[in-house]
Amino acid sequence: MKKFIILAMLILSINISAKSNSKTSNSIKENQKNFTKTESGNGSSFETAIKVKTVDEEYKYLSANYPGSTVLGQALVYDDNGKPYDILTVQMPDRKTAKFYFDVTEVFKMYEEMFGL
Repeated sequence: MKKFIILAMLILSINISAKSNSKTSNSIKENQKNFTKTESGNGSSFETAIKVKTVDEEYKYLSANYPGSTVLGQALVYDDNGKPYDILTVQMPDRKTAKFYFDVTEVFKMYEEMFGL
């Protein structure tokens, strides 16, 4: 039940992020300067996943580092140890697709604290 509630909150935040991302491109451009570097990996695998504290940071990262790209899909998956990841499938400006792995452990912790789970 705990994972279901967290999943529902994550889906809600994804929808909000996607809507705000399309409506507030100017504010995203302003925030790009703050999210061009990451302390984590390059996002090409579970091992190099980009650590985020909010779902919105996933979109900010892509916007800052891959301007002109389009998110085609998003999936919440768990690795063999039960650690949660968002995998975003992205179409690059050259029409090729790429997958980016985001470690959403901190997002889940935030929801657990917020809702006392």
